[in-house]
Amino acid sequence: MKSLMLLMRQVLQECGTRCGTGTDLDFKTIEKRVEHEGLSFLTTSLPDFCSTFEKALDKGQTSFDEWTGWTTRGNLPVFLGGLLDYVFDRESGRLRKFAELDRYIVGLNVTTPLTQSIDEIRDDFLALWDDENGELFINSIVGIRQVTRLFSKIEVPCSEERVASAYSAFLTCEKELEDYELGSVDWEESLDSCLDSPFYKLGETRAGRLGRIGRLLYGDVYMDMCTALLEGHPVPKHGPGSTADRLLGNEKFLQTEWPVRLDRSFPAGEYLLPSWRYK
Repeated sequence: MKSLMLLMRQVLQECGTRCGTGTDLDFKTIEKRVEHEGLSFLTTSLPDFCSTFEKALDKGQTSFDEWTGWTTRGNLPVFLGGLLDYVFDRESGRLRKFAELDRYIVGLNVTTPLTQSIDEIRDDFLALWDDENGELFINSIVGIRQVTRLFSKIEVPCSEERVASAYSAFLTCEKELEDYELGSVDWEESLDSCLDSPFYKLGETRAGRLGRIGRLLYGDVYMDMCTALLEGHPVPKHGPGSTADRLLGNEKFLQTEWPVRLDRSFPAGEYLLPSWRYK
């Protein structure tokens, strides 16, 4: 247990340093809870905290009554409050940048006549906010998840209730996958609901959102593939196991046929033989 607590202290300190906030009180809270609740606080209570946090991120909104078992101030827990304050507005419970946007627009309406449309003001404000606070916002989210998920996968014996719950969650997931495969779930509706997240840019089209997320997730992969294709050296490899024609091991490299149509795009001398001089 001592080594786990030392690791937790180090991770907390690094997250606090990265985000410019103190975490000493957070570690004291962990120490007290571990003393009274044991290892389950690290393996169960903290991951549950993270699940509530992730649901709040998905909704873009949170409330004090969602944080069961945690002392709150405003709409956020006191625990990890320094990091949470960079993500959510404690007073309204909304994502911080949208709460600040609302206050900014209200302030403009009160002080001076608007010379821009609301959409233009919103876009300019969010772009400036992302430039100034975007990195801190992301680092805080990463830090909260790192701390609260640190021991969620630790290999220790579990109670029968938790084992049963894990089996039930697995079966539920399998059932949902079957529903998707059988077409009983509306993919269009599911996709639209995912794209309604507050993290997407306002005014962005559905196709634009898909393209931007695709570049964000797979941009590096696509770039490497395009570069390899342009330079003419995409080299495929055999994976482990047997091929479709049931060849194993070195048998996979004993090709007796190479279609002419395939040779136009993948010359046998480059993709089949070790070299052009091979006999």
